[in-house]
Amino acid sequence: MSCSRYIACVGSRETPRDLLAWMEATGAELVRRGFTVVSGNAVGADQAWARGASSVDPGKVLLCLPWPSYNREAITAGNLVVSLDNLDREVFVRYSNLAAK
Repeated sequence: MSCSRYIACVGSRETPRDLLAWMEATGAELVRRGFTVVSGNAVGADQAWARGASSVDPGKVLLCLPWPSYNREAITAGNLVVSLDNLDREVFVRYSNLAAK
């Protein structure tokens, strides 16, 4: 991951179509401006951001997934994928405790 500027891009699974189109266009523009788009690959907004960013450079999309094959059909070749089951046990416990709060 060579890009040092990351931006989290998330939203609702039930996002209106016009807003999804805006998210796609904005995801692409963020990559053009040097950002890596970080998202969760959920249906709706998450995938719209990643789709737009991937259209410019799939290597500038970091997907943080609950498991490696989560919504696999929406993962573009070249996307960077991190899943909870690949995390170091100590890191996993720390994030799990944060999420529980």
